[in-house]
Amino acid sequence: MKKIIGFFALLALVSSLSSCGYMVSEDDALAAAKRAGLKDVSMKSAHQLAPTWNGCSDSDSAGFKVTGVNGNGERVDAVVCCGALFKGCTIRY
Repeated sequence: MKKIIGFFALLALVSSLSSCGYMVSEDDALAAAKRAGLKDVSMKSAHQLAPTWNGCSDSDSAGFKVTGVNGNGERVDAVVCCGALFKGCTIRY
């Protein structure tokens, strides 16, 4: 009986940790890209389950691929990496 309870406790912990990325909205990522100086920003894709596969660090909960126009008027692609709770968003080119 204890093994079954332990299994379900572990399953609940893993599912709650893996879903933290869904607490970060696409609007947060778009706002971070605009604060970084990009204009005409649009979302290309969102990665809430495995942001490290898209250029984000282990401490990030979600990664978003965006495109926008930089200060030189060039269209650039970037990855916005966001933390779920106390970490903000950072942009990587």
